Amino acid sequence: MEVTTFTLITGASSGVGREAVSYTHLGVPTLTIAGLTPASRQGSAIMSQLGLEGFIASSAADFTDKGAYWAAHLEELAAIRAALRERCLLYTSRCV
Repeated sequence: MEVTTFTLITGASSGVGREAVSYTHLGVPTLTIAGLTPASRQGSAIMSQLGLEGFIASSAADFTDKGAYWAAHLEELAAIRAALRERCLLYTSRCV
């Protein structure tokens, strides 16, 4: 049985952008909160460039809701994961 996963990044560290890019290249989308600091907006900027706005939360409550949504929609998440690496390679300049 394949385990379908996504990464949760809160935007608390300055390495958010690097982590989001690394996971995206592995085919793992990042659930992130679009906050007020540059570090907290890196993950959301990357997910937005890849057309994955459904992984960008606007608050802690929205973050929880989106995490629950993706945990309950594993087939949709698996389809996104299956295409994510190729999508990122097509838009490499947007991921770096």
